[in-house]
Amino acid sequence: MDHNSSRKNERSLRFKVIVIMLGMLVVIAITLAVGVFLINFSGELAARESYQDIAFMRYPVLIICESVIVLFLVPCALSFPLLARIYRGKSFTLSSVRLLRVMSICFFLMILPFLALEIYTEQFIGGSIINLYCFLGMGIAFIVANLFGLFTTLIERASEFEQEINLTI
Repeated sequence: MDHNSSRKNERSLRFKVIVIMLGMLVVIAITLAVGVFLINFSGELAARESYQDIAFMRYPVLIICESVIVLFLVPCALSFPLLARIYRGKSFTLSSVRLLRVMSICFFLMILPFLALEIYTEQFIGGSIINLYCFLGMGIAFIVANLFGLFTTLIERASEFEQEINLTI
């Protein structure tokens, strides 16, 4: 009875990992589409007469936004090797800790472009709603980075515990 329950839990975990992987593919596709859309959208926006006075901001803002997208895509891409380890039942490894640490660092680094965008837009468009979005993005990036940092610590401790158990046996 216990053996069947274990197999059922293992199949359930593998199914969940596959669903998460498919979800991550969708997230990556949407993020890439947004990145491409921003290039065209910034060109159209800069061409409008009502935005001619701030058209010079197009490329710096676009570069900053694309850097946020890249810093988001890196952890998304790194989630696949991590999920593959979970799928194979090798969650508590040093490689998993490294992957989670890089993900955490990417989200912490994401704060810098948001801060740069906030400072840049405040210079030329004081009181813009973009600054509110920048602060919101910084807050979300900070929270997610800390969550990944917490998961890193948990996996690291579990890995150490697992090694101690294996040495004891």
